[in-house]
Amino acid sequence: MTERPFPSDPEAFPESEEDAKGMASSAGRPPLEKENAPSADSLLRALQEIQKEMEGAAQAAGFLTEEDVAEWVSSFRREESRKRS
Repeated sequence: MTERPFPSDPEAFPESEEDAKGMASSAGRPPLEKENAPSADSLLRALQEIQKEMEGAAQAAGFLTEEDVAEWVSSFRREESRKRS
């Protein structure tokens, strides 16, 4: 599995349209072109559907606050870092 940079990493974002196409193709996906890009409306509907399906899942998994999530993420990153060492 290829390590993906965190969003806070400036190199995670393409600087130009050509860079974006290169990043997509290197990830094994064809770059989105205007004619085959999903519409904003369909993306919003999909997001709303996922949110509805996931309602209550975080609480069921024990995430009651944002601090719970932050603590889990930190713990996960530490564990992954140890695995790579």
